[in-house]
Amino acid sequence: MCWRGYSFELCSKKTMKQPLFRLLFCSFLAAAALYGQAEIVVDLKNPEFSGEVLRTEEGGVITGENLRIQARKITYTDQMVQGKRKQTVVAEEDLLLEYEGRFYVGNRLEFDLLSRQGTLLDGKTFIDIWFIGGEKIQLCDDGSFFIYGGYITTSESAIKAWEIKAGEVHLFPDGLFSARNLRINLGRLPIFWLPGFKSHLDLFRDTPLRFRLLWDKGIGPRLSARMRIFSWENFKAYARFDYRLKLGPGAALETEYETPDGRWALVTRSYGAYDKSFPDEKGKKRYRLQGLGSAMSQDGRTSFHIQWDKLSDNRMFGDFKDGDFEINTQKSTYLQLNHFAENSFASLTVRPNINFFQALNQELPYTVLGLRPLSLWKSGIIMENRVSASFFDYVYPRGVNEFLHARRSGRLETDQWLYRPFHLGPLHFTPGAGLTGIFYTQSPKHHSIGQLVYSYGAKLSTRLYRRGECSRHLIEPYLSYFGYSKPQAPVDSYFIFDIHDGYTRLDQLRFGVRNLLYLGADDPLIPRFDGDLYSYAFFGARSFSQTIPKLYATGTYNLPSSAFQALFIWNLQQNLLDSINLRFLWTVSETLALGLEWRHRSSYDWRKADHESYVLDFAREQFALLHSPLSDRRDTLLAKAHFRFSSRWNLQFEAHHGWRRQEEPNYTALKADFYTVLTSNWQMRLSYEYTPYDPYRFSYTVKLIR
Repeated sequence: MCWRGYSFELCSKKTMKQPLFRLLFCSFLAAAALYGQAEIVVDLKNPEFSGEVLRTEEGGVITGENLRIQARKITYTDQMVQGKRKQTVVAEEDLLLEYEGRFYVGNRLEFDLLSRQGTLLDGKTFIDIWFIGGEKIQLCDDGSFFIYGGYITTSESAIKAWEIKAGEVHLFPDGLFSARNLRINLGRLPIFWLPGFKSHLDLFRDTPLRFRLLWDKGIGPRLSARMRIFSWENFKAYARFDYRLKLGPGAALETEYETPDGRWALVTRSYGAYDKSFPDEKGKKRYRLQGLGSAMSQDGRTSFHIQWDKLSDNRMFGDFKDGDFEINTQKSTYLQLNHFAENSFASLTVRPNINFFQALNQELPYTVLGLRPLSLWKSGIIMENRVSASFFDYVYPRGVNEFLHARRSGRLETDQWLYRPFHLGPLHFTPGAGLTGIFYTQSPKHHSIGQLVYSYGAKLSTRLYRRGECSRHLIEPYLSYFGYSKPQAPVDSYFIFDIHDGYTRLDQLRFGVRNLLYLGADDPLIPRFDGDLYSYAFFGARSFSQTIPKLYATGTYNLPSSAFQALFIWNLQQNLLDSINLRFLWTVSETLALGLEWRHRSSYDWRKADHESYVLDFAREQFALLHSPLSDRRDTLLAKAHFRFSSRWNLQFEAHHGWRRQEEPNYTALKADFYTVLTSNWQMRLSYEYTPYDPYRFSYTVKLIR
């Protein structure tokens, strides 16, 4: 039965047939029609009607807009009190409340349907993995609530393994969460206290509390605790406390900030320690300050990056190393600003040295301006243009700089490159030529000097296809020639700050054939097989006596549950295997995954930032390179395995073994992580690490997970 927004369903038909009850009930509906504004549905089993009150002890449900009340005992009242309307619900026993998208349980609910406010006694609700409850929950009309005498836990049972007791908890409509007078209890034992805590529900899903126990050889046991102390809107702060038995106490403050759209972010790590074992004239106070920040304009054209890593001493990084504290600043400090316009781009980099023990090429600053590739009129010629201006200052560690000459200079550079693609039937031919000019304000002989180098090259390639019913085979033969003219300034007459300064005459030709095989049942963007067989011909290289000194082969074979990757370099000049990379990845089953890799380098493989750059081979004799630290002879075996015993128990294993290293001993490194989920969403991780310098490193971590 429904009347102007009010609907009543009375399950006792026998009661409805009584004349007196029908008269009273019609009066009740008339009052509802007179004052009703929103639809309320009352569904009670065998209700009793008394005056303006409906009551049942056999169960019922009351529903409305964003509201559902279910209980065994329900009392519904709609009456006028001193000229004001009062419409309330009292519910008890087997109580379940759904209000503004959130579920609650409790012992007793008193709810005002007009003001949409209520009180829930001994109530509880949940947020992701968290159960939040208390002696009294005050429900507000906007969906927020207050909890008095509250608690926060992940334990579902009444006997809680752990909990955070709170004097008062407030959840705001926009998801902001605050609590006062917090005490962390293990069982009934209090272990930590905070005056207040603020967070956002999205951030509250992250682990707010973590304990670790580690054991390092030489350092001994270490106890570490990390807790989120503040979280509001887009900002989070953590406090970390450490104690190393042989070194002493340490503390850290960690902050994290990120806007909802991800365009602005800043992470900082500030760590201080009192090291009672550190013999330094500056005392026992040691520190490390890290930061990593980024920003992006709304149109995506301008980006900003800043990072810093300040250490009190060179040993700080190793003595107080902690994986979950690291933010990958790698002892590097710099600022970079990039902007991409429609037809140009610009970059500014500032890289100072803030650690006295480091050797670093300071960029104070380094700026680059360039144009996007432009087509010159209707000739089809495409031009790339880039200029840079910088001041470089190469500094050495303190104590060493007294014996070395300063290496600093202003530097102006321009790079031009012109190329023209031609399509000759199935052939693609692209010749090119360019110019690089550099001016240094200072040189080793204390005067300015200029550098001028011409570059030239060409590419020739084609593609051959063969299609089957369920396959496609692609063959790409290619030739690529590139060279530099003889530089105006010899390589030893100016400062070399990085790879962009070392120029010498270069003439190289790369030629090869690439094969790609696609199968119809596979991902059309990932080939089943990808192989490249190629070589280089060098004309005038000082480190090679043969025109074609090496053969190269790379390949990748992909299967649904495994992959094999390979790199082979055969040294024709020395008749030996110069380099090997073999990598095998296999997902054996849902419970086991394996990975194995072997890396081999001969003495004729040079350490280079870019292995495809051969300027070094033209600039230096092979004998000089062979007897320098650039010679990279070594073998390395890497293995990894992940085994899942069950949904709760996992084991991850990693191993590195190196041998045949020049003037260095063999080494073996192992790491095993055994982790499981304990009760109440607590994850336990037991780790063991073995290295030649620290063969007994144990760690025990307990943290909350989702």
